[in-house]
Amino acid sequence: MNNAPQDPEPGKGCMDYVKDFWAKIPFYNRFLLAFLPIVYLLCWVYPLDEKAQNSYIQTVDHMEVWRIFTAPYVHPMLLLLFFVLLAYIPSGSIREKAIGTVKIIVEFTIMNMIIQLLFLGVTYLLKYVTDYWSYFVSIGIWPIIIAEIVIDCNRVPGNFFLQTFRSR
Repeated sequence: MNNAPQDPEPGKGCMDYVKDFWAKIPFYNRFLLAFLPIVYLLCWVYPLDEKAQNSYIQTVDHMEVWRIFTAPYVHPMLLLLFFVLLAYIPSGSIREKAIGTVKIIVEFTIMNMIIQLLFLGVTYLLKYVTDYWSYFVSIGIWPIIIAEIVIDCNRVPGNFFLQTFRSR
């Protein structure tokens, strides 16, 4: 009995598997998979994270409105970026294949704008408690991932979470 690991497809090397993986990823997810690590690496040279993160003081008080759109593309740590890509790319690829590239970009942008505006609204209200809240920042794709999970859970009839937490 031979217990040595077997190559699933003889003659196929590691780079072939990487090429197959890359070829199966739709356009916008491929963009995120390439762009987010580039932005992270550029932050080591130039403080893009400070120019792109969303906070009440910078976005509202200084009128730097572009921060609403740039916040999801900045990640402060390599490990956080790794887990964001690990969480978003598989589900985002399935979603992009199902609804199309243009719709996923529009949906991503609208969800991001709603999340960032809600963040600014909450920090506006909390700044009256203490100014400490004005310095909080919103960055990364995690809020969008969580919003997509909530949307997907609400689309599936008979979902465990809906049945468990629905008020009776």
